[in-house]
Amino acid sequence: MQYSVKLRKAAQKQLEELPDGVYSTVWRRMVGLGEDPRPPGALKLASADLWRIRAGRYRVIYAINDSEQEVTVVRVARRSEGTYRGL
Repeated sequence: MQYSVKLRKAAQKQLEELPDGVYSTVWRRMVGLGEDPRPPGALKLASADLWRIRAGRYRVIYAINDSEQEVTVVRVARRSEGTYRGL
């Protein structure tokens, strides 16, 4: 079952600001969400209906819509940058 992966504008901007080496690592992890939106190591966040995966030192926060087979990336940031604040 293939899911489409979409990015919110804020997540797109955060992704574009990443250093080149980090960008490719995070990008591969996000594209992989289309194949498996709940890969090994993914955690459901307690404070919201969101999930997170790790990509090196960065976190990718996303929502899963199973009925529409869609993953929406909400945020891409380092944990030290307040990744989970405001969710």
